[in-house]
Amino acid sequence: MFHEYDVVVVGGGIAGLYTALTAAEQCRVAVVSKVHVTRSHSVAACPVILEQKPKFIGPAAILRAQRYIFDSRATDKIERMQVMEKPYGIWGCKSYYMCTMVCPKNIKVTKAILMTKKKIIQELHS
Repeated sequence: MFHEYDVVVVGGGIAGLYTALTAAEQCRVAVVSKVHVTRSHSVAACPVILEQKPKFIGPAAILRAQRYIFDSRATDKIERMQVMEKPYGIWGCKSYYMCTMVCPKNIKVTKAILMTKKKIIQELHS
């Protein structure tokens, strides 16, 4: 079987998934990873991905986008927020707090996701 893609992303972690989701808006994308995306350390702790919505991008990718959405130097905040609004994006988070509990860096991941949801509502829907 032969497939044609415009972009091939190597790696199913945070950066790979974010890149694939962003590129998929404009072209055909394939993600190549040594493990299934749900086995990536970036997403493995999230029960939403594992049990409810397998296409959900997960807490790590949202946290990565959040970093730029709140950065005063970033020039593409609106575009990032629009990507987060997709059906598989930020609204898939159900605030189970599992990502916060298992985060090796002790980041309050769920709090950051909730802050990002609030910012999206304020910036895109007010």
